[in-house]
Formats: sequence, C-alpha cells, structure tokens
Amino acid sequence: MKVCCYVLAAGVGSRLRPLTETTPKPLVEISGRACIDWILLRLRKEGFKNIFVNVCYLKDKLINHLKKNWPEVTIIEEENPSETGGAIKANPYLVDFDLTLVHNGDTLTGISFQNLIKYHINQSNDVTLACNYNFHDRFVSFYEEKLSGWGSLKNRRYYGFISNIKKHYLGINVMNKEVLNLFYTCKETKFSIFLVYSNPRVKVGSFDDESFWLDVGTNESLQLINSISDLDSKLGLT
Repeated sequence: MKVCCYVLAAGVGSRLRPLTETTPKPLVEISGRACIDWILLRLRKEGFKNIFVNVCYLKDKLINHLKKNWPEVTIIEEENPSETGGAIKANPYLVDFDLTLVHNGDTLTGISFQNLIKYHINQSNDVTLACNYNFHDRFVSFYEEKLSGWGSLKNRRYYGFISNIKKHYLGINVMNKEVLNLFYTCKETKFSIFLVYSNPRVKVGSFDDESFWLDVGTNESLQLINSISDLDSKLGLT
C-alpha cells in the first residue's frame, strides 16, 4: 500500500500577527526550530518518504527553507489561498497513492501516525479524523456514525447538523484515494476539507487519542509551547 503525507502550510497566519507579517507561519520558531521542521522530523521518524507541502503566503521564504533543509519534499505552489479543501484539489499527485495523511501546518502532536493509519484501515473508513474531546473552539460533530457537521464556538459559525456528539478535530486525518475525485470535481476553488468529508457517500470515522497536541496558530499557544522544556519527548522524538 502506497502512503503519502500532505502538510498544509499555505495559510496567512492572521492569528499570529504581527509576527506573520514578515514570516510565514510554518517558519515561526518554536524551541529553536521552525514549526514546519518539527512536523517534518516527526513524519520522517515514522517512516514517511513521500511528503508534499503546499505553499502560498510569503511562499518564497518557505520554499527556500524547504529546498535547503528538506530537498526530498515535493512543494505544491498555490497562487491564491484556497483553504484546506482547495489545497487538496491543487495537488494532482495524490492519486498516485492509496492513502494520504493530511497534516495541518500549525499542529504539533505526539500522536502515532502509523496507529492512526492502522485504525483507518481496520475500520474500513474512507476518511479518519484524529480527534479528542478537549475542544474549546473548533469541533466536528457525528451522527449515526457519519460526519454531520462542524463549527467554531468562538466565531459562532456552524455547518451541517450539530448533534450531541462533538469532538475536537486535531488537524490530522487519513484519506483514501477514492475520495480525491470529490475534491477534483468540486466546482469551488476555495473551500473547507469538510465540504467533501460531509458528503453522505463518504464514511468518516474518528481516531480518538489523548496524546500531546497543540495548535500553534495563536500568540498564546506559541508562548505556551515555547515554555515546554521537554518538547522533543512530548512529540516522540527522543
């Protein structure tokens, strides 16, 4: 089975301003390393060899960093930000793989990606979302073993049907090759990945894991993670 990973690293990073006015979010330094480096180190440790990274905002800086430090990574350039769904649509190479691990570029975690993939295969899912129950803002909702909706508590934006089963999506998921056609044929160019995942034909499950996880997309979370002395250990790099 051929597996690849796609790191979504094209975002503007508006929640990290003014830092991201001159630095792309994936290059924001965390404990002496760029955020993207922590992610790629974890992927390399877990055996991923086929890795894609999409770039858009301040992309020249990110491209130079990747070419210098990670020449084996394939770069997907976007002219305009297209959100998570548009990023999948912009990558024509994913069809060459049976499974794609999708990883947000502002997420650091100690989750075992290999265990996530094994669970996905054993459950015969089309998509498996890495989740926990510690949501404070963004969440996904399930109804009758299907993804029924998603939303943000802070922004009071809700999509689809919000059931009593709410989980915190960790910004990491596994997707079967067959799902890609729904992205490639979508008429939208800028859209959320959940627009496709909420399709009733797509079987979406959740891999519930309480391992270390942090969204480094805000100044508060950036300050928090920089205060962690054993980050290597928490991310499973030691």
